Amino acid sequence: ANALDTLLDAAARQEDKPLAFVLVGDGPEKPRLERRARELGLAQLYFAPPIPKAQIPSLMELIDIAYLGWQRQPLYRFGIAPNKLIDYMMGGCPVLHAVEAGNDPVLEAGCGLTVAPEDPGAVAGGLATLLALTWRERRALGERGRAYALANLTYPVLGQRFLTTFEHEVTHG
Repeated sequence: ANALDTLLDAAARQEDKPLAFVLVGDGPEKPRLERRARELGLAQLYFAPPIPKAQIPSLMELIDIAYLGWQRQPLYRFGIAPNKLIDYMMGGCPVLHAVEAGNDPVLEAGCGLTVAPEDPGAVAGGLATLLALTWRERRALGERGRAYALANLTYPVLGQRFLTTFEHEVTHG
């Protein structure tokens, strides 16, 4: 679902820039992606092992841009709500989001840039746009994401929304 091949293809277009791409985690696709990165000669792409969820916000403070890419899926027309995106937002990191869905939390939060999914040129262009910003501008995007997540995506907030909706349906049903 993460369309990481698109990121590898976009990274191949960045060979002449002083960038590093770090993929953190594990999964059934990791060995294939590692082989593909070697085949593409991506010397600036690194694979790291998974880290505990509690350490993700600290990791986000160390990077300039977090990437979340999706495949084109008809199911996404109903919307998306990925935990990984909330982790990125809570970490205060600007997000490059490659998606086509019925909602766009990155746009709603104003915490990054959304580009077309499965399009390495769009991802490379989005990366260039975000890198053209100053460090302070990128951090401001990240802070907007954190503020949005705290105001809209925490368990107490979501729980209250559920209860309010449920109460309305029961009384006005």
